Amino acid sequence: MSVDKSGPASAWVTKALLAACLLSMAACGEQPSRFVAAGGQEARLARSAKHGSIKKVRRMIDAGIGPDGKDESGWTPLMWAAARENNDVVALLMARGANAELRNDQGETALMLAAKWTRVPTVKALLRGGARLEARDRLGWNALMWASLKGRSDIVRVLLESGANPESTDREGNRPLMLAARGGHAEVVKLLLDRGADAGRKTRLGEDSVSMAESRGYKEIAALLRRRQGR
Repeated sequence: MSVDKSGPASAWVTKALLAACLLSMAACGEQPSRFVAAGGQEARLARSAKHGSIKKVRRMIDAGIGPDGKDESGWTPLMWAAARENNDVVALLMARGANAELRNDQGETALMLAAKWTRVPTVKALLRGGARLEARDRLGWNALMWASLKGRSDIVRVLLESGANPESTDREGNRPLMLAARGGHAEVVKLLLDRGADAGRKTRLGEDSVSMAESRGYKEIAALLRRRQGR
């Protein structure tokens, strides 16, 4: 990951991402592949969910193994199923009472993991099961913020249509529009603007989405944002 030194707000975002990398390779956009120990009922259930073994998952739950136990990596079966797009397993776990609001060690919920890595059907399955849009991880970011940073326009659209707040903010004042602008994701920028995101909002350090786009060389996005601001 390259370190951006072009502006204080961008530097904060980069620092946050580096911190997230130290907490979890997940924050760097890598699919999870962490080893699940062979022992323990929770680990066996998590492993079956990870590999999409719906018959094994159903059999273990029917035998009385709770759906919310965490494996040695701190992930629940629902997190693994969501991260691996095992949607039948996601539906089964939620129907059997899996808690979509449980967090791993990085504070991530199953919905955040899906917003980072998987496709629309997985996100919709979690939302149907009651996953909360505004849940935050240890960085103070929700699913919409991660999807915006990664340029996942299809996921951003679904989250917005489901009621996600386009003006979600973390402790430093970063918002989805800023993250999309910083990442050079024009389609996501347009989606957020059309849903009412304010291009004039500033971080605690005084930077806005225009300056974040400019600092990374995304001139067309910066021009679009200026037009929306009426500059």
